[in-house]
Amino acid sequence: MAIKRKWTLGMLGLVSSVTIFASVASASIIANIDVEGASINSTSWDLTDSGVTFEEKELDRNNMVMPYFSTWTPSGTGSSLKLQANPYTAGEKQRNEYYAARNQPFGEWRYNGFQIGIPSDSALPTNWVVLDQFHQDSYYVSPQGALELANVNGKLTYQFKIRNKDYYNIDGVNGPSGNALTLWSQEVTTDQFNSIVIGFKPDASGKGGVKIWYNGTQVVNWTGYLGFPAGFQGKNFINQYYNSFGMYRGAQNNTMKVYYDNYKWGTTYSDVAP
Repeated sequence: MAIKRKWTLGMLGLVSSVTIFASVASASIIANIDVEGASINSTSWDLTDSGVTFEEKELDRNNMVMPYFSTWTPSGTGSSLKLQANPYTAGEKQRNEYYAARNQPFGEWRYNGFQIGIPSDSALPTNWVVLDQFHQDSYYVSPQGALELANVNGKLTYQFKIRNKDYYNIDGVNGPSGNALTLWSQEVTTDQFNSIVIGFKPDASGKGGVKIWYNGTQVVNWTGYLGFPAGFQGKNFINQYYNSFGMYRGAQNNTMKVYYDNYKWGTTYSDVAP
């Protein structure tokens, strides 16, 4: 008997080893995590949804709470995924992140849509916080695209930042224009879910692009250099990237919470829009 799939044939970025028993009609949905009926492995923290397992990074879990399912959702029914970081000052980082898509190509549009909620009892950041990242392989630096949570004049604020040949930090050295270029900044309305769709097309030759919709309204339509050329500055960068979501932050002496629901990856806006 065929099993229900949330990944499709012919697409890059498969994170699961589950066997596909039947062909899939559509080849545009890469990942779909609606959390309903999902489970979390108590040791690895891997998330399994409709037979597909999304790997947790198993890094820097310093005083992170094991993720769990909450009844607070955009629709008022079902479940969402709750992540929580408790105070930690003994090291540099804390994280609870899931791989959603791997081996994604440069030069092609991918779309990432989800609903996200920040409760009012979540602390203001005192260090950087990444909520959704697009990370070029294979040299470790800050991501080429990231949705971050920032403290801007005492207000919780979503920001989307990109990096390229002019904006970066490689081995502790900033690029000629700085560490990152901020394309979007939006004050967070707490105690409610907001929908975000990100269109992402990395291209280090200047033909890249980012599109962002916030609660259904397009707020960013940017084109330019996005990501690094292969072998940039003698490092082993290659023209592919992965996506991961969750809470990844610099160590902070506070408690932060974030809720995700209906997390999707696809090749068109309509594939992933909430």
